[in-house]
Amino acid sequence: MNKTRIYLALLIAASSAHAASPKIIGGGDASSTPPWIASLQAKSGLTGAAIGHICGATLIDTQWALTAAHCVDGAGTDERTLLIGKSSNAVDEKNQVTIDQIIIHPGWKGDISNAAADITSYQDDIALLHLSKAQSVSGVTRATAAQQDSLTNDQDVVAMGWGATDYAGKSYPLTLQQVTLPYRGKAYSAYLPNHLFAGGFSDKGLCFGDSGGPLLIGNVQYGISSLVLGNNSTVPHQCANDSMFAGFTSVADYAAWIDAQLNGLNYSNYQHILVEHSKTAMAHFVIRNHDNVDWAISHVAADVTLEDNCSGKTLAPGSSCELVANYTGTTNGLDSKTITFTASSTNGTTQGNMKLDAETISVPTGNDAVDSNGGGSLGLVGLLGLGVFGWCRRSKR
Repeated sequence: MNKTRIYLALLIAASSAHAASPKIIGGGDASSTPPWIASLQAKSGLTGAAIGHICGATLIDTQWALTAAHCVDGAGTDERTLLIGKSSNAVDEKNQVTIDQIIIHPGWKGDISNAAADITSYQDDIALLHLSKAQSVSGVTRATAAQQDSLTNDQDVVAMGWGATDYAGKSYPLTLQQVTLPYRGKAYSAYLPNHLFAGGFSDKGLCFGDSGGPLLIGNVQYGISSLVLGNNSTVPHQCANDSMFAGFTSVADYAAWIDAQLNGLNYSNYQHILVEHSKTAMAHFVIRNHDNVDWAISHVAADVTLEDNCSGKTLAPGSSCELVANYTGTTNGLDSKTITFTASSTNGTTQGNMKLDAETISVPTGNDAVDSNGGGSLGLVGLLGLGVFGWCRRSKR
């Protein structure tokens, strides 16, 4: 197997030159701010205080946003929020939009704990976020398979984001950036069959902080920023080097999965919570029926204390129910729990599987927040040291 390695994959880790995700280098301020562009922002898992920009995202419907799976794997709905349609990614609690449901693609493994991860680890790097309140703006247009197939090699495509603007990932803009890149098709289809690639020119490309953002032609989104490729860890700067392509999860390739969530029965399949030692925290899991038939919920089971508001219920189209997990922290560290259920309708039967990552910590003295330097991506050293946000650890799902 080709051991091609990726060195810039996690936008949310900005302090190391060999651990982070895409930013925009060699671009400039966006010519306009699309109403569907979003900055995915971190909040403290303990205090709820706003921290700052983590990743990009796009609104694809009045109540749904699209981002990369690695932007939300290791974070719960209480640890993420969105700023939508703003050029600035500066913390703006008045205009933040809360998230009440995270749906990570079931194929995502989350096995990207190292700065240099095997390229195949980024398969299925896609997630949906359900907004607590519907927005008045229309979403971005998603590319179809026919539109994707019509793209030609070296055709101009545009990436947008708030990632770092220097090679080392130390300078982050407050203003939305964009860069035009040459399209490279499915250059690594043997390893990532559902990724598109672009770039490869020196001094132009993505870097730390652009994950989850869009790859566009006009108002049509073709990809989701996922990773940047590198040949080895001795390269002095990883961003925007010759032959270092940026990888984007193909929107068209996941159209069926996206549509199934937006137009069928869906459910929160991932939550992360932080729990202070000897205290109890709650995680909310939602089952929603966006189908045109009734769904009956049964056989709810969990290895965690559960408030079950779904068993025996029949969800009519447009209705929902909630399962609330209660976790008491006893031993510091990460504890993974599972909730399962069965849903039946005239369309068939579905087995639901939900994962809770509960992380117990002893709270350090002083403020648990980390300075985000005015809205840029957060530092890896601070996050690992405090362990209070839950989004630097990546374990197999």
